[in-house]
Amino acid sequence: SRLRQFLISIPFTVVTDCQALIYLNSNRTKNAQICRWSSQLQEYDFQVKYRPGNKMQHVDALSRADIPLQKCPAELENEEIFTFVTREDEVNLWQLSDEQLQDLKNILKKEEKSVGEAQQVKGIKMTGGVLYKTI
Repeated sequence: SRLRQFLISIPFTVVTDCQALIYLNSNRTKNAQICRWSSQLQEYDFQVKYRPGNKMQHVDALSRADIPLQKCPAELENEEIFTFVTREDEVNLWQLSDEQLQDLKNILKKEEKSVGEAQQVKGIKMTGGVLYKTI
């Protein structure tokens, strides 16, 4: 049901190594629980194909092996992580969103500039990817 919105209108194929699933999908049964599952699956457009397990090397290991989850050490459970955004980082983010400033950065990165480009970046320097106006 979690992925219903992704699967509801798209034909897809389920490849499995479980022959019982193929049998249940192709034959009618009188088992009430299997009938309920079957009726829930009828809204999807899918085919079930069998492939032997030894030919499916890519299968999800988590669905095959019962691996116990490792508990997080107690000292890490309440670990606080601090991030600092400097004023320079904030300015850099704003500059990245401005196309004109990106053009100026590209001009400053060039080894050789035309006369017009040199005039455009006159009085501007770039340090650490951030543009500064020189006074």
